[in-house]
Amino acid sequence: MSFDENMRTINQRLNTLVGLNFTESQWKNLESNLKLAFKALNLKYSQERFLEWIMQTEIPAKELEILANHLTIGETYFFREKNALHLLREKILPAVIIANNENSGSKSLKIWSAGCSSGEEPYSIAMLLKEIIPDIGDWDIRILATDINTVALAKAKEGKYTSWSFRETPEAIKKKYFLENGKSFELKSEIRKMVQFSRLNLASDIFPTETGGFVNMDAIFCRNVLMYFSPEMIKIIAGKFYQTLRKDAWFITSQVELNDEYFGDFQRVIFEESIYYQKAAYEQQQDFFRNSFSVSETNGIQKKVKRNTVQAKPLLQKNTSKKASASFEKRLKVSAELNENHVFSEAEKLFSEGRYQDCIIFCKRLLAKQSSNNEVTFLLSKAYANEGKLDEAKETLKSLIAANSDTAEHYYFFATILMEQKNWDEADKNLVKALYLEPGLLAARLSRSRVLTHLNKNEQSKKEMENLLSDIDVYDDYETIPGLDGLTAGRLRQMAQFFS
Repeated sequence: MSFDENMRTINQRLNTLVGLNFTESQWKNLESNLKLAFKALNLKYSQERFLEWIMQTEIPAKELEILANHLTIGETYFFREKNALHLLREKILPAVIIANNENSGSKSLKIWSAGCSSGEEPYSIAMLLKEIIPDIGDWDIRILATDINTVALAKAKEGKYTSWSFRETPEAIKKKYFLENGKSFELKSEIRKMVQFSRLNLASDIFPTETGGFVNMDAIFCRNVLMYFSPEMIKIIAGKFYQTLRKDAWFITSQVELNDEYFGDFQRVIFEESIYYQKAAYEQQQDFFRNSFSVSETNGIQKKVKRNTVQAKPLLQKNTSKKASASFEKRLKVSAELNENHVFSEAEKLFSEGRYQDCIIFCKRLLAKQSSNNEVTFLLSKAYANEGKLDEAKETLKSLIAANSDTAEHYYFFATILMEQKNWDEADKNLVKALYLEPGLLAARLSRSRVLTHLNKNEQSKKEMENLLSDIDVYDDYETIPGLDGLTAGRLRQMAQFFS
């Protein structure tokens, strides 16, 4: 058989065994992963040998596990898609409290993180609950976390992470629940104990079932997982999720995976301009949570969160440090004696280190001497944005665009800020300008598709996604897309195809 015929058969078999589905554009990358899997099995790879192996009537469970480990690569970080966590805090938990009070006053909560990868999602849920439930010791809380990838699960159980996992984590939370050890951060046992990890194949394992607790869940988080499955398998898994949830419970998927055809059994609920699914008709709950819990307004989580979906959001992370360090002040004084390029590199270094307040001070000093320096002005606007000072960032960008109106990146970043402020009309206008100047700016094209959805221009949104699919044809699956926070072309291709 030809390469395509072999890969088509292999893909169909993978779909049966683990539920995963790979498009033809991904087959080259898929074969690379199959070679690695065969090497781990101490077998010599050829397409024909792999085809013979995978078509066995029964593949030993350990061998299938090794294969799955080479097919799934999780990309996640703490407090990802904060709007979903805000839903948990503002709607799900208050409803659970009311239901518990009506049923003998017990305090129990069951949440399932399906496709948990290396654990950032379930641990984020655990930390959030720890922050917002004052009498958490009186609760029976079960956070179940599953994945098919045993390597990812082992890392999750260990609870050790690098700084890359904290790009949306409030500094106060990081210091409170993690112990720094060299270049890694170890999660404290009080949070690790709240999560129960286990291996589960969504495609073939049986659930709902009392075994392991997969029944009567209050919420299922399954984000950026189902896009890897075939449409038929998504419908099957969604039906099983529906049966696993108790009445009025929630199914929370990524905003790029929304599809009423797949999730038609659920009620669609709009919460803060995001869409989620509920098992029964949604009823507006009283604002019980605000009246019952007294939560410090400085812990970094309970404040009103910003929308964080798949749209490109390059650098809007808030840094809690407000004072320049002594070493920074020393460098600032010395900088006057350095050449212009070196001084700018100092400002860039501060930005890359996440010291945005220091960067702001540095940039202002530079602009006092070089008011027309576009690079410094743009860096200042990004530092303002990362400090949460969106109005200052906007004004800085306006002056930059007025002086230099032919740079697509400036319009794109301006649109990103407008999206944070939910100013969809103005965001769209700036994205159009960015794409006019640079049609290949894929981050802007992806963002515009999301903005058009907010403007109820669904046909235009779909067209923008189709254009995006066409644009990424020049990239191999493993290549990262500029401006999209390390997102690979393969991952983006699946998102775009799913959404379109």
